[in-house]
Amino acid sequence: MVEKTYGVTIIIPVYNTEKYLMECINSVLNQTYKNYEIIIVNDGSTDSSRNIIKNYLNEHSNMILLEQENEGQGSARNKAINEAKGKYIYFLDSDDYILPTTIERLYNTCEENELDLILFDGDSFYDEDIDENIKIDKRYHRNEVYDEVYSGEVLLEKLIENNDFFVSPCLYMLSKKTLETHNIFFPEGIIHEDELFTFELFKYSKKVKHLNEVLFMRRLRKNSTMTSIDAIRSFRGYAFIFYEFYKQYNRALPDFATKKRLGNLYVKVIINYNLLDSKDKIENKNEIKAIKKIGVKNKYFGKRLGYIITHTFKIYKVLSNFKRKLI
Repeated sequence: MVEKTYGVTIIIPVYNTEKYLMECINSVLNQTYKNYEIIIVNDGSTDSSRNIIKNYLNEHSNMILLEQENEGQGSARNKAINEAKGKYIYFLDSDDYILPTTIERLYNTCEENELDLILFDGDSFYDEDIDENIKIDKRYHRNEVYDEVYSGEVLLEKLIENNDFFVSPCLYMLSKKTLETHNIFFPEGIIHEDELFTFELFKYSKKVKHLNEVLFMRRLRKNSTMTSIDAIRSFRGYAFIFYEFYKQYNRALPDFATKKRLGNLYVKVIINYNLLDSKDKIENKNEIKAIKKIGVKNKYFGKRLGYIITHTFKIYKVLSNFKRKLI
């Protein structure tokens, strides 16, 4: 029996999102493009999310449920990648949703241009349980239009130079072949795993295009990864990603995009270290010293500015008001 294949695999990791899950799944089921499969990974949910998913399974033969203990988004997405039968993969978070024509527009553009990677824009909206005065970076529109087909490395440099590089995988559709050929997976056991994954997609994609359309809706809510503050997990996640970047990409003469991205991660590590309580700062003082040494040595922000940033977070915050936002 010939195994069924699909044009697109839509991967949805789920952890305790019972309030939003039906809207997310229904947005996929209502797509104008129909040759897709949905792989939902229940990441150890303790609410009614699993029951909601089960109610859909009997009616939709193109939907698969995978289950695991609570291991995080990176692990959940990797598990689904290994099971995916689609030519292209799209990642959707279970508290967000996509517009009815999203998959059709992405798939057709990829096929017409033989793309390895396509990027697009999104809008964000506040959930009813969140204070709209909370300051969150909610921009998912790029400043520029990139209407040609580029190599991944060329477009990456343009995006970073224009402050248009977003790490969320929900703003991309990608070729499964690219992931398989270059063994690209999400780091597991940390948060901020998107930082490395998305960067590597550009590094290894030969044909990339930006679709200047809003096709994704991001929900801003309490207790999501984006809005929750867990300084020690955030520090460790960024420190891990920084080291991985440095190990893999800090060649003798790193390109502009790589060096600026390393500098960006460097600042994020420092910021999150300064948010730690005294006990955690003491426990991680050797690690932060090692990272600061790398930062000063490589002059990611110039020697003086780099020194000021690494040693005084308050000064960095003042300076950042006069500098273009880095993320």
